[in-house]
Amino acid sequence: MEDLSRYYNVPILLAGASTRAGLRDYIVENTPTLMIIDELDKIENPLDLTILLTWMESQRIVITMATKKAYVKCPSVCKVIATANRTDRIPPELLSRFVVVRLKHYTEEEVREICVNILTKREGVEKDMAEAIAKAVIEKLKSRDPRDCVKIARLAKSREEVERITDTLLRRR
Repeated sequence: MEDLSRYYNVPILLAGASTRAGLRDYIVENTPTLMIIDELDKIENPLDLTILLTWMESQRIVITMATKKAYVKCPSVCKVIATANRTDRIPPELLSRFVVVRLKHYTEEEVREICVNILTKREGVEKDMAEAIAKAVIEKLKSRDPRDCVKIARLAKSREEVERITDTLLRRR
């Protein structure tokens, strides 16, 4: 998502933190031809999706309020790219407007590579420490979630701490 955001020079809208007014105001103020929405499944009230449904379906919205009226039409074809952890939390009428692509689970080698890249490039962790964290997450915790690597990296300052943290996490299971 971040790469798409940089490539197209558009912001990532966080669905879980958005409200109908926030999404509506964003469309009115920016008339986007492309919206990138993260965590679409985190919008709790399906009614909050009305604006997005209308924008995707008709490429326009009409807003009528006591103090303002706005008619916004997309200048060309509007596209929406969104991520979700679960599609069952997205109303069928909205889901039908997307081409759904399901990503396969990462292999151990992919997790290792992703973790090392994230930890060295984004978190500023030395490569040998990043590799130790990735190994602990994959082999000890039996996890393939790169976020586990980030959590441990933010807590551990040494390999010994990586061991203690993973041991603690194993005991909590």
